[in-house]
Amino acid sequence: MAKERFLPQVIDPDLCQLCGRCLNACRNEAIVIEGRKRWVDYRRCTGCLTCTLICPKNAIKVTGVNEGQTLGVDIDAAKCHAVKDCHECVDRCPAGIYTKPGENIIVVEENLVNCKTYKICEHGFPANAVKVIQA
Repeated sequence: MAKERFLPQVIDPDLCQLCGRCLNACRNEAIVIEGRKRWVDYRRCTGCLTCTLICPKNAIKVTGVNEGQTLGVDIDAAKCHAVKDCHECVDRCPAGIYTKPGENIIVVEENLVNCKTYKICEHGFPANAVKVIQA
């Protein structure tokens, strides 16, 4: 049975006052604030939840995930060959998490729950443009 972990899921922009307390408290630099945008970088987050404890406005929501569950996909635009008519990840992904409506590959967030972490997409690119982010 997979072990459940708890991770910060979203920073509510209506509650967040951009005070920076979570940013300063995070030992792994997983909180990202750029201008008015803020999010959690799951590649760095260890799930310590210090950010949720320090937030004076309770702006950071937590979600439970199972160990190994796919949290997201990071596509490196500089390495991705989508503009050169490559759509290998769209064709090869059994979970259907990718689509290519125009020049760029887009991740269909709703389909991430279907990802069984085969990581076919990571190994399918000549330049390793895709990184599957797991709990």
